[in-house]
Amino acid sequence: LPSFPIDAIPSALKPLKEFCQAVAVSYQVPVDLPGMLGISVGAAALAKRVKVHVGGDHREPVNLFGVVVLPPANRKTGVFTVMQQPVAEFEQAEMVRMAPTVEMARNDRAILEASLKDAQKKAATAVKDDDRRAHRAAGPRSCPHPRSRSRCGR
Repeated sequence: LPSFPIDAIPSALKPLKEFCQAVAVSYQVPVDLPGMLGISVGAAALAKRVKVHVGGDHREPVNLFGVVVLPPANRKTGVFTVMQQPVAEFEQAEMVRMAPTVEMARNDRAILEASLKDAQKKAATAVKDDDRRAHRAAGPRSCPHPRSRSRCGR
């Protein structure tokens, strides 16, 4: 196979090129390894944010599935760890940033589930059909009877 075309990386991505070369020297691996991983990490960072206009109205996401293959004990894990570190740091920061929003959503869900259970209990113990319909309407729009094919009424 030909070696990775590190010089094909455009000048706008000069920091990536230099980083890949430095990692290759530091870990004493072919530049192919950090080069492919760098491009893969970049594609992951751009996923769902960038689409390539192929022609006409045809657009494609910048998904990339990279494969790096080296024999055992060739420092793949160390290089992978260094190359994906920005993604790991971003994910950690997002988890911290989104924690309050996630907790609010969990609380909202617990409240809705409790309301559903209450409505189901009231509907199950209601004496009149009209009361059952009213309690059923208070719950979600799906049938509480999992084996039923209709919306409700079994």
